[in-house]
Amino acid sequence: MAARTSPDAGHPDSGHPDSGHPDSGPTKPRRTQAERKQGTITAILDATIEAIAEVGYARTTIQEIVTRAGVSQGALFRHFPTRLDVIVDAAEEVGARQVREFLRILESSPSPIDAATLLGAQRAIARAPYSAVWDELLINARTDAQLRARVSPTFHCYTEAIQAAADSLPALAHLHPGQRRALLVVTLSLFGGEARYRNIHADEKLDHETLKLMLDLAQHLGID
Repeated sequence: MAARTSPDAGHPDSGHPDSGHPDSGPTKPRRTQAERKQGTITAILDATIEAIAEVGYARTTIQEIVTRAGVSQGALFRHFPTRLDVIVDAAEEVGARQVREFLRILESSPSPIDAATLLGAQRAIARAPYSAVWDELLINARTDAQLRARVSPTFHCYTEAIQAAADSLPALAHLHPGQRRALLVVTLSLFGGEARYRNIHADEKLDHETLKLMLDLAQHLGID
């Protein structure tokens, strides 16, 4: 890949005495090496997440990733030894995004948090484009032993983080830990499956009935 021209090269603000142009303002601070490194890693992970969600796990090749990220293969391999290392870190980032979004929705909602808000948050996260990454990885991990071994610990950490968020909610405090965990698995599986089904055939009436059924279950469990 051709080297990129520095945005400061030949610019009046670059401080070069031979620029021939008057100083038009303060020079933009250069990024530190740590900031440049983190920027490259972020671009690679964002590109990987986007690629898996759009073209699937199998077609998310190194070339696909670097093309989307706008970096060279050498830059990628400086930070990630293998394609699978990139995939696993992207999965971790997706899990972190889902937890952050779940907490953001709850924090921006009126108190007390009710069942409709909790279910709506999980449904919204399941339908987010980046959430398709976990669908792809879990499906492919069924027959790919290496992928399964690598993403299993990551998925465990992800579910533990979601569980911790659920355990902190007053609306679920009266349930014992086993019930909260079971409810979490049921709703994650339900809305994840619903999101996949909608890719083939969206059915708003069915969506409404599904939510109504889950609200009835929540009421039965004493979740207002």
